[in-house]
Amino acid sequence: NPVSDKEIQPGDLFIQFIKDAPDSTGHTALILDVCYDRGGRILLLAAVGGSPAHSMYIPKPPGDIDREWMTIEELRQYLSEYGEGKFYRFKEF
Repeated sequence: NPVSDKEIQPGDLFIQFIKDAPDSTGHTALILDVCYDRGGRILLLAAVGGSPAHSMYIPKPPGDIDREWMTIEELRQYLSEYGEGKFYRFKEF
């Protein structure tokens, strides 16, 4: 199920596909944790992977080597080469 940027929780996925590219395999980041900075911005600790998909790591925001927590926009910028993305949560049964 889609999740708005304001409702992101640990365990949510940021899933991307390249628009109008039927062969796009997509890309997914796993949200490990969520917090707020002193200014009230949402910060994410996200895990991304390469190939093979089981090899994951926590990236640093673009241009900043002193932290791992990213704003939503920094995550989008970091993963921009994979196309637009949206946050999703597994459907509860």
